[in-house]
Amino acid sequence: MAAQNGPPALSVVVPVFNGESFIAASLRDLANYLARRPRSAEVIVVDDGSTDATPELICAVASTLPVPVTILRSPTNEGKGAAILRGMQAARGVHRIFLDADLAYPPSEIEKIVKALADGADVAIACRVHVSSRVTLAPLFFTYYFARYLGGRLFNWLVRGLLLPGIADSQAGLKGFRAAAADQLFSGWLPRGFNFDLALLFRARRLALTMAQVPVNYRSESEPSTVRVARDLLRAVRDVAQIRARLVTDRFEQWGTVLAVWRSNSKQHMRAAMQASVALPLLLVICGLALTTLVVGRLANGSGWIAVASWLAALVAVLLLAWRGDLSQPGQPVRLFYSRAEGVGFCALLLCGAALRGLRLAELPPMLHGDSAECGLLGLAILHGQVSDVFDFSPWYSVPYLSFVPYAVSFAFMGPTVVGLRLPSVLPGVASMVPLYYLTRGWFGVRTALLASALFAFSHGAIHFSRIGLWNIQVLFYEVTAFLLLIAGMRRGRRSWVTAAGIVTGLALYSYTGGRLIPVVAVAFLLSQLVSQQARAARTAAYYACGVVVTVVPLLTNYVKHPEVLEADRTASVWVFADFNRLHVEATLGTTSPPRVLWEQVKRTLGGFVTRADQSAQYGTQQPALSPLTAVLGLIGFVVMLLHWRRSRNLFVLLWLMLGLILASVLVIDPPSATRLLVLFPVVYILAAIGLDGLLTVAGRWGSWRQPELIAAVYILVIAQAAAFDLVGYRRFIGRMSVMSREWDVLQALQKLGSRYEYYLYTGPFLLADSPIFQFFSAGTRAVSGFSEADLPERISRDSAFILTPDFRRVGLTISERFPGVDRQVVDEDGVRQLIIYRCTARDGCSRGRGRL
Repeated sequence: MAAQNGPPALSVVVPVFNGESFIAASLRDLANYLARRPRSAEVIVVDDGSTDATPELICAVASTLPVPVTILRSPTNEGKGAAILRGMQAARGVHRIFLDADLAYPPSEIEKIVKALADGADVAIACRVHVSSRVTLAPLFFTYYFARYLGGRLFNWLVRGLLLPGIADSQAGLKGFRAAAADQLFSGWLPRGFNFDLALLFRARRLALTMAQVPVNYRSESEPSTVRVARDLLRAVRDVAQIRARLVTDRFEQWGTVLAVWRSNSKQHMRAAMQASVALPLLLVICGLALTTLVVGRLANGSGWIAVASWLAALVAVLLLAWRGDLSQPGQPVRLFYSRAEGVGFCALLLCGAALRGLRLAELPPMLHGDSAECGLLGLAILHGQVSDVFDFSPWYSVPYLSFVPYAVSFAFMGPTVVGLRLPSVLPGVASMVPLYYLTRGWFGVRTALLASALFAFSHGAIHFSRIGLWNIQVLFYEVTAFLLLIAGMRRGRRSWVTAAGIVTGLALYSYTGGRLIPVVAVAFLLSQLVSQQARAARTAAYYACGVVVTVVPLLTNYVKHPEVLEADRTASVWVFADFNRLHVEATLGTTSPPRVLWEQVKRTLGGFVTRADQSAQYGTQQPALSPLTAVLGLIGFVVMLLHWRRSRNLFVLLWLMLGLILASVLVIDPPSATRLLVLFPVVYILAAIGLDGLLTVAGRWGSWRQPELIAAVYILVIAQAAAFDLVGYRRFIGRMSVMSREWDVLQALQKLGSRYEYYLYTGPFLLADSPIFQFFSAGTRAVSGFSEADLPERISRDSAFILTPDFRRVGLTISERFPGVDRQVVDEDGVRQLIIYRCTARDGCSRGRGRL
């Protein structure tokens, strides 16, 4: 075609990545349509680093098209946002449009966008949810499209609330701009991925550009992978936060005003809707249909995403039903803090606890446990789309995959790294401090709550389990949150809070087996309250039970489908009186007599708080859970509780303590185990705070002990001694691990050497080639484990590295003899030899040295 003079009337940008199956046909259809239009047009195709035949197909078809075509190519895949940005910066048209390369929006829909721009809009957006829009899809993909639609609506609700009020469909792949508007919008920072639309439209809103939402015809003739949908949703949430951080700098007060007005209006509309006569039957129908769909789908092996959507719908419906009951009662304002001093004090403790749990996360502690790696592997399986149903049982102790969703989310942001593995324990470990503080404050006041939170912040056990990526810390967060919602809901008469407590309890039942303590304590407390507050306690129990039951319906269907799981339940396998544990109990305790076993179990359990070291493989510290002074204060608090056990708050704490000791330790093999006693850490610090408060109350009878300065000094001293005990002890533990934890040293060596080598691991039981730890961090690296000289290869076929612990020195001598040119490196820590690494190449068969590592 002859070259055009001046800019064309229309520029169409088409980003594409690995589109060999459709790109040629799409470009022909698009170009033929543009050629029939009366005004000039150009096509700009941006190949975003395709690795298939897409570039060749674009070049081949471009020369045959009836409109000018500009081809841009990125050397690597940079993301849809980067591709569109590059294409728009090269566009010259009066009107500039981009659309998806698979022509999900037929070329004829371009005319609707152009008309909106010609009518005065600066930006025209295709709107798939407009009442006049039409969607064409094959029946085969209806289930997928429905699940995607629900996820899209949920995300769009979030976007409208935080970024783009009034924009019904921000993610449509067809948008148009006037030339002046495009020049303004496509300059400066924009996200590189799919959600660059959010920043683009937010910038347009801030520039006061007029935007038109255009109804379109949309067709879906293929089904993208579910994994891609889930990963894109996670990236979208990340991009919302990133856009807020990078683009919302000035005008913050005005944006805050917009949000405040939006929240106020939304709340009023919501209250009016819930108070309507049709709300109750409608919510009941939604909840019933959702639960029916969930049960039928789960038992019939239906779509996992349909099950998740039905489950979430049922949870929302039951919460709204409970909230509807709250609307008839006068609401009491919730005060986060009663004074500025209280707020400053708690925030300081929270920051301190977060620092102790999060700083140098990739380095400390220098250890990895197989259980943590198992959690990571299951999270990766979810992230990579290998799990079709998150409610199903995993192969690891038959735990539902739902418990490992936090790991998948963490890896989506941080990648499969040490930090990514540990974040799912750091976040609940820090967050547990918030419900603990408010639960204790509601019971015993600000002073006691601050002391209990401070002791918990410095607890070496709580710090450790928050840092190692183990899932049991999630149960601690569920536990304290459920108890706070239950007690606060009872005290304030909030049915929605009690129902939420039941939901949190149900979530805990998907996780670590220690979560089963939560409903046991709650039910025992509610039964005790039936004696004195029959009507109120019965109503509370009913709402709590509804929350629990609706939440665990998928778990119950699992047990119906797999009843054999109940026979191999983890709780039964650690029962101290189980027949298969008899030999172990006799070897450990020296007796199998039930009374003597119980006595020994009680002594060891209580000793774990004051005299005995932890026996768990996940920790194994050399000091008890509590400092001597904290233990004495806890004992005093326990006595105070017993003396006033009829008070409901004291009874709850006693039930929490006693049932936790019995079910989590006394009746379980190998106490004391910090892994199991973790569910009791908050209550022992509450007891210690109560004990100190009781002592100060008694001492207050003498005038000198009533001075606020003296009381503050006592609290600071108690916190200081506990912090010294916990932090010094934990530092000693880290020092010991630095010398002893060989699996950590092996992984550090593997990380430095990289994936070019084939590895031979002579590391004994510390790290085997098929262990969860190596599988998680290997990234596809091939390795084999050896135990003697006989396992050494006679020759090597590729570059190889032999990693030996000091126990295998004799194997090292054989390696040096068999491969004379091998390179040798010794890795030590504080003068203690950790590893010996031999490295050689296949090219010369290790016949000559290659230099030191």
